[in-house]
Amino acid sequence: MRVSSTKSSQKSLLDSADIYENYVPQTTSTNYEYGSSSTYNSMNQSNYDQILSNNMLNNSYIEAQEFADYNELPLDYKDWSNEDYTKCLNVLLNQSVAALCYGNLPNLGFDVIKMAKNPRSSRLLQNFLQLNNYYYRQRILNEILGSFYEVMIDEFGHAFFLKLVEFCNDEQMELILRTFHINVELFVLTAYKKYGSKSIQMLIKNLKKKPLANYFSEIVSVKLVELMTHRTGRYVVEQCFHVFNERQNEVLYRRIISCFKELATNESGCASLNIGINCITNPLRKELLEKIANQSGYLANDPWGNYVVQHVLELRDEEISSKIFSQLEKQYLTLAYKKGGSHVVEKCIESSNIGMISVVDVLLADEKSLVHLAKDPFGNYVIQKALKSTKEQGEERRHQALVRVLMRHASSLLHSKLGKHLENY
Repeated sequence: MRVSSTKSSQKSLLDSADIYENYVPQTTSTNYEYGSSSTYNSMNQSNYDQILSNNMLNNSYIEAQEFADYNELPLDYKDWSNEDYTKCLNVLLNQSVAALCYGNLPNLGFDVIKMAKNPRSSRLLQNFLQLNNYYYRQRILNEILGSFYEVMIDEFGHAFFLKLVEFCNDEQMELILRTFHINVELFVLTAYKKYGSKSIQMLIKNLKKKPLANYFSEIVSVKLVELMTHRTGRYVVEQCFHVFNERQNEVLYRRIISCFKELATNESGCASLNIGINCITNPLRKELLEKIANQSGYLANDPWGNYVVQHVLELRDEEISSKIFSQLEKQYLTLAYKKGGSHVVEKCIESSNIGMISVVDVLLADEKSLVHLAKDPFGNYVIQKALKSTKEQGEERRHQALVRVLMRHASSLLHSKLGKHLENY
């Protein structure tokens, strides 16, 4: 590769943001052969000082006439000092950036994707984007769109992508979203990765007050279940919940309503659904809660669905809670023996006076089951909650009824490790 230095009087290449495509700098005839041991030693020291000053961006007068891969170094680089190595690499990076200015990108020998994934060149490209020049930005954008997955999931590539998104205008942002839409499966795979998810979340922040937010929500809605049921992908959807307004999220909320059962019965999905419940507003919120209440009998018995039922009960919506009590009334005793189910029954007792009465009356109606529950690892907590709540809420008649039943079986309960926990009540 040959590198030509420009006349010192010429305007700085990277010092100005308004360089046009047809701008061609005048050069001297001094060339340096790339790959020879004389590359570094032959270059004029003042040229180096000029290149390396001001973070390598303000006074570069290099025109790259022939390009090799950005990380290629002269053959004897292993014998160089750290300072020599760094200087040479900086020059190569400057040549790469200079090439972007002239619109020669498609035919270059270096790879922008590789540059974005390299810690040093990624920072250089980020600084380059800060020139905020539409033409430069578009050249880079065109190069990475076909490989956005590779860039966005990389530790250093994602930092470059975040900077790119920060400076993109609406037209360029739409181009990014259309690429996601066309390659929606790859978009999902990107969201599954740590840095890919972070990249998309930052993009969402940049879309907050833009009409394109609606378009992005539509893209996400196509793969909503896949994203919300993934431990990392879920954060992309949750970012939409937190950043976008009700109208921008409407397509997501409607999709959640249609597939809530599938979401509720998944480890990541139930947690993400609960966040969605907190963010959704009426009338869609009411519709979603009613559907959950109608399926609460099924969900309460599910290892993950029970968390959703608990969360809905914590909202203390009397109408919705009453529907849940009605659905669970015949299942209180069986649920109380299960880890997740016992938590649901406790929430029923805590959520309202109506819920407490509903559960306690079922317990009192079956003395044998009540005593068995008092000895059960999970049921014991339900009995404790019933005793505590009836006492605190002034339900003295029901409280005394519970105590009388337990006292009749005091001898067997006191011989039980769990039964002893009831002595304080």
